[in-house]
Amino acid sequence: MKRYSLFICSLLLGIGLQAQTSVWNGEAAINWNNGTSLTIGAEGFGTAEVADRMELTLKPNGFVAWAQVALRDGSWQEIPGASSIALGNDAALYYTDTITVSYTFTKDFLSTVQQLGVVVTGADFTLYDVSIAKGPGSSGYENAIWIGETDATAGWVALQLPASCFKETKVGELLRLYYTDLQPGSMHTIVNGSWTAIPGYEYYSMSGDYYEYTIDETLLSTMKSGGIIINGTGYKLTHVDVLNPETLTTLTASVPVTNGWLFEGTNPSVTVNVTNPYDHEVEATVKLTVRTDKMKAYKTLSKTETVNAGASAGITLDFEAEPGFYNITPTLNGDAVYTSQPFSSGQKSASFNIGVDPERIVSEPDKQSDFEQFWNDTKAELAAIEPHYKLTEIAAKSTDRRKVYLLEYYSLKDMGDTAAVARGYYAEPTGEGTYPCVIHFQGYDGGTGDAWCPGGNDNPAYADLVLSTRGQVINNRPPYTNYYGDWFVYGFDSKENYYYRGAFMDAVRAIDFVAGREKVDSNNIFAEGASQGGALTLAAAALANTRLNAIAPAIPFLGDFPDYFELASWPSYPANQARQQLGMTEEQMYTMLSYFDTKNLATLIDCPVYQTVGLQDDVCPPHTNMAPYNNLPASVEKKIIYNALLGHTTPGTWWDSFYRFFKEHEVAPGNIERVNADDANAEHNFDLLGRSVDAKAKGLQICNGRLILNR
Repeated sequence: MKRYSLFICSLLLGIGLQAQTSVWNGEAAINWNNGTSLTIGAEGFGTAEVADRMELTLKPNGFVAWAQVALRDGSWQEIPGASSIALGNDAALYYTDTITVSYTFTKDFLSTVQQLGVVVTGADFTLYDVSIAKGPGSSGYENAIWIGETDATAGWVALQLPASCFKETKVGELLRLYYTDLQPGSMHTIVNGSWTAIPGYEYYSMSGDYYEYTIDETLLSTMKSGGIIINGTGYKLTHVDVLNPETLTTLTASVPVTNGWLFEGTNPSVTVNVTNPYDHEVEATVKLTVRTDKMKAYKTLSKTETVNAGASAGITLDFEAEPGFYNITPTLNGDAVYTSQPFSSGQKSASFNIGVDPERIVSEPDKQSDFEQFWNDTKAELAAIEPHYKLTEIAAKSTDRRKVYLLEYYSLKDMGDTAAVARGYYAEPTGEGTYPCVIHFQGYDGGTGDAWCPGGNDNPAYADLVLSTRGQVINNRPPYTNYYGDWFVYGFDSKENYYYRGAFMDAVRAIDFVAGREKVDSNNIFAEGASQGGALTLAAAALANTRLNAIAPAIPFLGDFPDYFELASWPSYPANQARQQLGMTEEQMYTMLSYFDTKNLATLIDCPVYQTVGLQDDVCPPHTNMAPYNNLPASVEKKIIYNALLGHTTPGTWWDSFYRFFKEHEVAPGNIERVNADDANAEHNFDLLGRSVDAKAKGLQICNGRLILNR
């Protein structure tokens, strides 16, 4: 991650000039080491306004490493929000042409120079001109502590706000970051002025038109002692405000979930509920900014209604839209409006996604001509490798109802000419007869926590296999080691070497294993998994020689890579890094990945499919979930559940729900007494890796696309 720091509150570099007025012109060598500086009186700034810019035309003196510009007021005190600008950007550069450095006036900055003037000081540069360039006007910047444009649309960029920005800031006030040009996967964080994390302040996804913090004692202390750094990617930061919440509009508003935020065969609509607490009527203007799920502008809607004194009103706007997913940002009289219910993250949001006829979204398969031959050859290669299945009983987990084992087997070769090892936990009933089996494929390893190991009494009506593919989860915990590094880009140079070629075969061999067990009814084998586990579920159903009765892929990973890489920052970021290091073109990368794309694998599936999607998922966005689902053959029975408020997680009812689906698709269960799936699983909550957890106590989070289980 590359960091670019701008050490000022009000700086723009290289901005085009508009309506300039020169307040000083000449040639002045500036170097505080020998006491040379330039003073400009307050009269030069008499007509300037907030958001105007002070443009300094200068040239660093030849080959310099430490050239910098600094401003002081007429009494040589610091100007609020006007820190030194390091012209050399921490490197020795040789300047042959003049450059322009711009400070943008905030209210405090302008007030200071209009009263006391300004002293231009610093080191190792020659100043030629100081001008005032007209800005966009002061409206909307009354509370700004920084105004400018920090462009982080193409990568990680940082802005440093020194302590002088926060001289008058108080606990309970709001720190509001305004931005434009949001990109898919945009996020930011704030750290202290030394790049150290602030307790309680993590990475946050961007949505709406601004992000807001309520300033607590911890944040205020950090601000006043050394300032803060805003570091992020996927947006343009335009200004930062500190606001007193008591001065804000007190109309209250929220957006309820209507129609599950899913619109099939009808125009989408959004309602904003507004309450007027005053004893007089108030005009309420609701604005909706509608973007595609790739964050491209789509529509802007507005409606104004009069809300009577002490009354409430629902203001509804609807619009026409093509099949797809859309991001909605509502405002009321210019202020953000939050959802009435929190997302699965626990936070209410100032923007949200809706779905419009998602089953009509077209994600055309891009299978190469040798797609099926490639996988047939791969399966033949797997068949030539003896699995040497090994079961080691885990006595602490076994009971008289089920025995629980650590399963190990050899799978497709990689890491040179060595057969890889996959591992899992296998629970098998001890009673008479045969039993249906559910294979649980695990999500992308977050590096913490352990795999869910089923207990002997957890699910006695079934055999369960919880599989960890090569290098992940069980295979990434002592005494075993992950030799692959970042799995997503391992073997990225070719389809023959790619990680998921082997991982998919690990999944296929898991089905081979359970199909060969005497206690398993081979006519009743099912598979499920979430995230990466969902992708493995789809791949196993497509590639296994043993037909699965039904599958339940949840929020599946690895869908429609060309669109996926436009929708989310991970895994597109490591993928494009690897591509560039290997000298691959985008076309070559997408051709290689097409062999592992679930939208292509889905065309080979012939069993019933039950899927769940989170509309607010920014890790495996719903668009990518629909790609395999919409490419299932027309003959396949399928059912999908959309969850309006969920991100990259599954609903608490999902476990029982897919078990009911599996029971509906059992074939000739025989005379074995079955334990009701609801009763067998009622006491358990399961996370995306299939582990039994107390969801509220443990919590789930996503960091850069990886599932992390908080311990």
